[in-house]
Amino acid sequence: MIGQILVLTVYFVLFLSCSLLKFQPSSIDIIANDWSGKEVMFADVSDQILKKTNINRSWSPLNRKRTRSYYKFQKSKATVVGDYLFDDSKYLVIELKHKKKYKRKKSPLEEKYTTLPNHLYLLSDYKNAKAMFGIDIWLNNVVDISSFFSYSEKLFKRFEKVKVVDVHTYQNDDKDWPLWLIIESKDGQRGNVRYNGAKKTLGRQNYYFIEDPLPKNWGRDTIALVRNGGLEINMSKKQVRISQGNPDIINNTSSRHGIGQQWIYGDSLGGKTYLYFEYGGLSFIQD
Repeated sequence: MIGQILVLTVYFVLFLSCSLLKFQPSSIDIIANDWSGKEVMFADVSDQILKKTNINRSWSPLNRKRTRSYYKFQKSKATVVGDYLFDDSKYLVIELKHKKKYKRKKSPLEEKYTTLPNHLYLLSDYKNAKAMFGIDIWLNNVVDISSFFSYSEKLFKRFEKVKVVDVHTYQNDDKDWPLWLIIESKDGQRGNVRYNGAKKTLGRQNYYFIEDPLPKNWGRDTIALVRNGGLEINMSKKQVRISQGNPDIINNTSSRHGIGQQWIYGDSLGGKTYLYFEYGGLSFIQD
């Protein structure tokens, strides 16, 4: 009798433990998202990102709460299944080999901007980056380590022409994808510039240019002005973008001269600059 009670007690404890590790719904309805069916890879990440984003405790089997260490996922290929809702939260669901599914709670930023976690990248994006092998690009921001870094003693410059020689995957920041182009300067020095993907026109900056950003037909004075980050009335929108980067906000405006645009740079904390365009040219600057 005592033996039977002990067996039942052990069985109950095991059953309760398993129940606590499992999510309550026995069947999970997964909703397709923008990446459903697409292949992704887990990138290498910096120690800082590993600690900051706490991704060691973010991925778990689909029907359990126990998390899996990130190093077990690194360089693994998976297929995005979709999203599912549980307890008022949305989870991204992926499937690894052998049909094993894992989930990760989406962050507010991932939800707002409809992005993948910053440690995942699409295989299609990786192939597009690899296709850039051998082409020339022109660097943009070379002072921000989140978009450019080099182990060389050489000081790379903005607008410097370099050649793409390889691609590698790595995440050292909490934004954008973990894909980098390895570039080489004319004197053989190498650096790393984050992959642009599609050309950006609003809010976010391009890490490099795929065509000469300072064409000779602009003239020496305009080229010097743009190179130094300056502005002057009648500059074209393209010249302003090269000089200042992409605006944070673009508003269409109307006046007695017709339809124009207002470009806004900066935020309420750091101050704003307002640029007004009419007939395609810069007509007014307001700080």
